[in-house]
Amino acid sequence: MIKTRSSKVPALAEYVRSNHPYEVAEVISLPIDQGNPPYLKWIGDVVPE
Repeated sequence: MIKTRSSKVPALAEYVRSNHPYEVAEVISLPIDQGNPPYLKWIGDVVPE
C-alpha cells in the first residue's frame, strides 16, 4: 500500500505502470473520509502538496 495525496495519483500510477513487472499492476485510489486524527495530520504533514 502506498499513501499519497489524490493529486499525486496520476503520476504515481504512471510510475508503477512503467516499473512494475506485472502486465497489469493494481493501482487504485480510495477516499479517506474518517480516520485517527493524529494519523491524518501526520500523513498531511509528510506528503507534500
